[in-house]
Amino acid sequence: MGSPAAPAPSGGPTLTARDIMSAPPISIGPEATVEKAARLMLDRDIGCLPVVDAQGRVVGIITETNLVPAAVPLPEAEHKVFSLLGMWVSASEEVLEAYQRARTLPVKQVMSHEVVAVTRDTPIPKLASLMLEKGVRHLVVVDGGKLVGIVARRDLLKCLAPPPEGHQPPA
Repeated sequence: MGSPAAPAPSGGPTLTARDIMSAPPISIGPEATVEKAARLMLDRDIGCLPVVDAQGRVVGIITETNLVPAAVPLPEAEHKVFSLLGMWVSASEEVLEAYQRARTLPVKQVMSHEVVAVTRDTPIPKLASLMLEKGVRHLVVVDGGKLVGIVARRDLLKCLAPPPEGHQPPA
């Protein structure tokens, strides 16, 4: 295992990624379709999927942000233009058409290649600062280059509201 966590100012051990991460993580392969990724995210109520190769190494991440249109104001445009899965669309009908075309795209075409990775022993303050510095909502937790967990912004709430003594999470 890694080195022990540094003590907290109160004298207790500092919480680390291991204490709040979701594990085992739900992931997807780069050749899976965008539709499969979206369905998995909806069915599991998660905001991202690490994209892993056949050896379990993280090669990217697909998030809600990758899949939801982003409004792009153009100075000369009469209406807002949207960027959706690498396509430019301008009207609601075009958004629906773009989604129909995107269903069969492989995840590797729309995923983010820049992934912020941490270890199980990364202290909570470092996790929070990485999310702020890098502008991300999810950090992948790796061990020996292999995916072992995910820390989402929501997981940081566990520091504010720990489960009651003896509480077991639902299966």
